[in-house]
Amino acid sequence: MSLTAGTVINHARDMHPALSPANAPAVVGYRALTRFSGDLVQAVTVRQPAFLAKTATVALPLAVFDSGQSLATSISAGWLDLLEVFGQRTDGASTTEWPVRVHLIPWEQRDMLQKFPAVTVRDNTLYLLGNETDWELLASLKLTYTPRPASVLSDTSVLEVPDDALDALATMLCSLYLWRLVSDPQYRVTGDMASLWDGKAEKERTKFLNRIWRTGQRQSYRVRDVM
Repeated sequence: MSLTAGTVINHARDMHPALSPANAPAVVGYRALTRFSGDLVQAVTVRQPAFLAKTATVALPLAVFDSGQSLATSISAGWLDLLEVFGQRTDGASTTEWPVRVHLIPWEQRDMLQKFPAVTVRDNTLYLLGNETDWELLASLKLTYTPRPASVLSDTSVLEVPDDALDALATMLCSLYLWRLVSDPQYRVTGDMASLWDGKAEKERTKFLNRIWRTGQRQSYRVRDVM
């Protein structure tokens, strides 16, 4: 099941009797959910970079080696973090496997001696380091990245967060809607009442993120000595 904007907005309206469709407009909710879901994705990515990761494939050889590969073409929706790159050999028996780890090098160290294969990123462009002839050994690259959340535009827009983010997003949205009604005598929503929902929203956000982080704590890690 995918979490949609319409579902979150309906749950937010259910949380307070003053939040009718007229007082809690969907278009305001779309823009707020774009920001809120982006905030959750950023928070998850800091602690669990691979939790929301996706992959994209770059075919080799590049059209112009020195020009690199535009990530705006390979990852059209945008990306927040590039996690890792693997390569597929030209003599590989299966194109579904990428057995060659490609090293991600900071742009500032591109002119230093690097172990082949290595790539770097600048201005949303992936550059292959080393000699062009060396890269003839690889047929393609698989990029693992954290995607940038898409803008929420309608009730059917799918949010780039797990389904259990519903309560966090709904309470955050409820709080925002209530702040819009503060001091309006018709609805009798006070600043204290809106602040109360701020606290509830923060608790739900923390509860959701703690669930993600506990997943990482249960995983077993080893340290690779790359020197």
